[in-house]
Amino acid sequence: TPEKKRTSWNFEKYICHNHTVLIISAVYFVLVGVISFIFHKVGDYGIETDFFWGYVPSAKKILAGEIPMDAFRGPLYPMVLAIFGFILGDFFRAGIFIAVFSASVLVYVTFELLKKIFSPLISFFVTVLLALNPVFIQFSYSSGTDMFFNALAALTLFFFFKDKELNFKNLILAAVFGGLSYLTRYNGIFLASFIIVILFVNSWNI
Repeated sequence: TPEKKRTSWNFEKYICHNHTVLIISAVYFVLVGVISFIFHKVGDYGIETDFFWGYVPSAKKILAGEIPMDAFRGPLYPMVLAIFGFILGDFFRAGIFIAVFSASVLVYVTFELLKKIFSPLISFFVTVLLALNPVFIQFSYSSGTDMFFNALAALTLFFFFKDKELNFKNLILAAVFGGLSYLTRYNGIFLASFIIVILFVNSWNI
């Protein structure tokens, strides 16, 4: 009916507003952040084991003026952890902050990316389901590289697909975040392989 179409159109118009996704991401950041800092006092024995035994010692070395090189871990996350650990005075709380902030960025990028690929309605509901997913919430407050790496990888894809026609500005930004992804986890090299293939296939459109 015309009334239903009008309601649907108004809802989609609100979703398309530039501030909608920012509000969703900000609400997620505040809610999960507050709950995490209040209740997540002690690290678990899952993914946070690597955080305490690997990343925290590396962050301490960085603050002492030494840049540790690990054959299996990139140096970027310990550097970021060192900065926020110094600011907050606690590495565990710094790890939680990085994870929650990265998850909020991922919520934002997911919404924007899916809106371009599919539609605002699909993007909205998928993003809400993502934000309410128990596994996603768990990794949002867990200290470790998972959310940080995923946010960087998502930003790489976001800038690569931001406009219908690829331009050098977005390509440079995608390359920067792709490089940061690799410096976080070495398996981030898959992003470079993916982009190279796309560029080769669509080289005439650049």
